[in-house]
Amino acid sequence: MHGKIEAALEKVYGEAQPWGDLAGGAIRGYAVDLPLPHWHLITIGTGRQGYELSLRVARGPADAAPPDWCIALLLDRREQPLAPGHLTRMNPRGSLTALALTVDPEFDVLDTLTFLQVAALTEAEYEQARTGHVVPTLWRIGQDVPLHIIDPAQR
Repeated sequence: MHGKIEAALEKVYGEAQPWGDLAGGAIRGYAVDLPLPHWHLITIGTGRQGYELSLRVARGPADAAPPDWCIALLLDRREQPLAPGHLTRMNPRGSLTALALTVDPEFDVLDTLTFLQVAALTEAEYEQARTGHVVPTLWRIGQDVPLHIIDPAQR
């Protein structure tokens, strides 16, 4: 499974070196500049569940590392049975109160591995998604939030 993950990361990031391996190698982190400066965190080794998790969080000019809460969030969820559309509450970060999973738009869905991206929702978005409208809610958010980059200071 590691070979598939590495191949997928190479396809997206080419020769770019990861910023680091976090949580004892359980998470790979990249400092990305486009479309907005952000950290892209990807779990490594949960693929036996059929997925790896990814999360993008805004990166400020003075940020030397991704926020600890993002790492903890990925570690807490990496062994749970998850699928696209999964909704859950989170400790509030600004106006963001919930999470939804969507297929990471930069990674191909492989025959036995999907990269599920964590997207953040406001309370109103969560209520809309809960009524069976996860896909349209995530699509609408994606129109304003490129790559579902989580930025608690902006939403």
